[in-house]
Amino acid sequence: MNQLVHPAGPAAHGAYDQAVAGLLALLPRRLRRMLRWLLSRRARWVRIPTALLCLVFSMLWFLPVVGLEYLPIALVLIARDVPPLQQPVGRLLLWGGRRLRWLLDRWAARFARRRRRRAPPAAMRASVSPLPADIPTLRPVLAAARTLDDFRAAALAEGFDEAIARSWAPHQVVEDHQHPFDAEALVVQGEMWLSAAGGTRHLRPGDGFALARGTPHAERYGPEGATYWVARRGA
Repeated sequence: MNQLVHPAGPAAHGAYDQAVAGLLALLPRRLRRMLRWLLSRRARWVRIPTALLCLVFSMLWFLPVVGLEYLPIALVLIARDVPPLQQPVGRLLLWGGRRLRWLLDRWAARFARRRRRRAPPAAMRASVSPLPADIPTLRPVLAAARTLDDFRAAALAEGFDEAIARSWAPHQVVEDHQHPFDAEALVVQGEMWLSAAGGTRHLRPGDGFALARGTPHAERYGPEGATYWVARRGA
C-alpha cells in the first residue's frame, strides 16, 4: 500500500497530510502525478535525490527557469521518510500557504502556455467554477493508490467499510441527489463534472473528491464516460 504517511489513525490526518493535499491541488496536472509517484513506497530510492535536486532549484531562485516554488516539494519529500519532521513541515507549509500566494502565481505562469493549449471552449469554462472550499478533496493516502487493490487496502486501513470501482456511461447525467454514506473517490478514466454547494469542478484521471453523507450533489459525465474508485463509510 502506497501510504504517504506512517500508520493510519488520528495523527495520520494532521498538518502533513493537509499540506500534501494542498500542494497536490496547487500543482499542474503532470507535476501532480509525478509528486504522487515520488511519495509512494516504490519511489523511495529516487525520492531523496529528487528532494535534494528541488532544494538546489529553490536556492537558484534568481534564475528564470527554477525558483523558490520548488522548496515546498523538497520539504514534503524529505519529511516523507522522516516521521518526526512530518508535522513540523506540514504546519510550516500550511502557515506559508495561507500567506505566500505567489506560489500559485509562479506555477500558473510557468505552465500557462500548456494550459492554454488544453483549455476547453470558452462556453464550457464559463459554466465551471472551483469546487467550494467546504467540500474536501480526496485524502492523500487514497490519492497515492496506483491500483484498485492498493486503493481498497488504503480505504480499509482508513476505516472505510468498502472500496469499489464505479463506471458511468458516456454523457450520463445524474441529477441532484444525496448518499447515506461518506464517500471519497479517485477518477481513473474518462472525465466528469461534479456539482455541489453552488460550484462545479471538472475532474479528470488523477483528480479526487470527498463528499460527506447527506451532501446534495449532481454528476455529469464526458463523451467517454468515466470510471472512479470510491471508498464508502456507513453504507
